[in-house]
Amino acid sequence: MAGFQTPEGAPRIAVFDAAHARVLDTWSTTGLRGTGSHDFEVADQFVPERHTFGLVPRGTRQEPLHLRPTTSPSRWRACHWASAGPP
Repeated sequence: MAGFQTPEGAPRIAVFDAAHARVLDTWSTTGLRGTGSHDFEVADQFVPERHTFGLVPRGTRQEPLHLRPTTSPSRWRACHWASAGPP
């Protein structure tokens, strides 16, 4: 996945096969190497519009924060269990 801007300036996300991306060796700063983060570039890759999606504009979501799927406590619980390791 990668973010991009449309000619109109709206941000979108494109989903494509990772084999089309080239990983750039840019994360050698002390303290960041262990994050597993990488910069990457994709050149001349066609992504059909059906494989893209827009970002929800700020202020358009009305449900309480705890009901949003990205912030639900059950997701946090899974992260804590995974980081705790075996008993």
